[in-house]
Amino acid sequence: MEPAREHRWKRALSHLALGRPITRLVVAVLIIGAGLGGRAVLDYSTPDILDPTPPSRVIITEAKPSKVALRWTPATDAVGVTGYTVYRNGSAIGSTTSSNYSDNDSTPATKYTYSVSASDEAANESIRSRPISVSTPPDTSSPTAPTNLRQTGSSLLTISIAWNSSSDNVAVTSYDIYRNGTLIRAKFGTTFTDTNLNENTRYSYALVARDRDGNMSPKTTLLAVNTATDKTAPSVPENVYETARTNTTTTVAWTPSIDSPGNSTYQIYRNGTLIGSSKTNSYKDTKTRINTDYMYTVSSVDPRGNQSAQSMPFSTAKSNDTEQPSAPRDVHTAGVTINSIDLAWKPATDNVAVSGYKIYRDNSLVGTAKTNTFRDTGLKPATDYRYSIQAYDATSNTSARSDSIYTQTALLTTVRTNTPSNSVVISQKNRSVSIVVNAANGLPQPGAHVSLDGATATADRDGKVMLNAHTGKQKITVRYADTTVHKLIVVDTNSGATAAIQINLSPRILSSRATTILIVLAVILVLLCIDAVLLESRLHTRLRRLPVTPRRHLNSVSHAAMTTANPKRMATLPKDQTHK
Repeated sequence: MEPAREHRWKRALSHLALGRPITRLVVAVLIIGAGLGGRAVLDYSTPDILDPTPPSRVIITEAKPSKVALRWTPATDAVGVTGYTVYRNGSAIGSTTSSNYSDNDSTPATKYTYSVSASDEAANESIRSRPISVSTPPDTSSPTAPTNLRQTGSSLLTISIAWNSSSDNVAVTSYDIYRNGTLIRAKFGTTFTDTNLNENTRYSYALVARDRDGNMSPKTTLLAVNTATDKTAPSVPENVYETARTNTTTTVAWTPSIDSPGNSTYQIYRNGTLIGSSKTNSYKDTKTRINTDYMYTVSSVDPRGNQSAQSMPFSTAKSNDTEQPSAPRDVHTAGVTINSIDLAWKPATDNVAVSGYKIYRDNSLVGTAKTNTFRDTGLKPATDYRYSIQAYDATSNTSARSDSIYTQTALLTTVRTNTPSNSVVISQKNRSVSIVVNAANGLPQPGAHVSLDGATATADRDGKVMLNAHTGKQKITVRYADTTVHKLIVVDTNSGATAAIQINLSPRILSSRATTILIVLAVILVLLCIDAVLLESRLHTRLRRLPVTPRRHLNSVSHAAMTTANPKRMATLPKDQTHK
């Protein structure tokens, strides 16, 4: 028989044995026809729709922390089994053509359930085998220690190390890095750079490998390494220049040098001789003379002693300045308080530059200023002072003094609520009176309403009010919330000084006499209430002690009273009602 025909006969016989009833009938008819006729051709092309039998006798052949091995009895199929699918906890995890499988992705100390199904070349899949469960043992094996711990680089502040990886029965998850015996980092990988170290310092390193179950390898041998030493000098300071000059001093400055990690100290040379050092980029030479040339150079030294070269020399020019600045003009009072006076003036001029101003109070020097304003403090209240200003330049040339001005500090006056004070003579200028309103705690009281000589204004955020007043006796009234303050003053324009009055808003306080009266009245009211309560109690007691009169007796008394009061009406009543 030809091979192709023999194959068709075998398939027909297999379907006759295993197929459905209708399939068996069709195959049998064809076979009989072929046997009887001798010329019938069997060309059976029905698709394979039969599932393989499920695998049987699934067993666990090996269970390790990270591996589970299975084996089973092969399945059968009408045509042929082509492969098996393995399921873990209901999900497919792999396939194989043999009757065994190894799950290499398991976790230690974990329970799993496995099952297997078979497939044929027509993709027919059998039902799954009976499930089988297994628990993997815990991982107690430690990784091997890392090897070949070595230094790969260093700088002033960093050290880089590397090592060969460890091995483990499951997997190495990280490496613990120790510096000088202290754990500083846990990382994955085989390289590490330690930062923020000290220069020229020795450090020791060791490693420990760790797996995902916390098993640790032995610690490696120590690796001792040093950070680098700074041998680089700072950059040379640049752009040395003069910032100030007097008869006896010269101040120079320069552009700072660049150094790593910094903190340079500068050495200053005059005419080639070291004269001092500075932590900043400026220096004041206090041993110079006017009209003399000097040459300055600067070098930079870092904390390691590395020193830069000296800068390009800078030569100061002779100063032949003998011209005086102009005298300050328009000196005036910018503000006064009870113990301070603010001064201001128009700046002076000079052929080079004005360096500052000297302030004189009553012909005594009391301070200096770099600008055209000055505050003189520590003064007495309501006191007259005389001021003049003198300008000077870098070569100590001084101007003539300005015209003197006379000014006065403010009065310190505290007024109780609704209590007029004695009259105070106030000298003022241009009819302008300055009033400062303070709260009881001494702080400015903005929003207070101030009235003076028919004019009214509201205190600003500093508690200040400026009002005009006529010469003579005037009354100041200050109102804020439910507090009112009255102040009597006498305005005198003869002295030409500006007046300043400070008024404190004190809280209303009852006098001791009024307080005593209120306390006595309260005590009397309490005694009256107690007496009323006692009286009511006694009345109730007496009423309870009175005898009770019978109703019949009360009716007889009532009848007698009615007869006496109205005998005619009683005569008209029936007899049976007269005794009711």
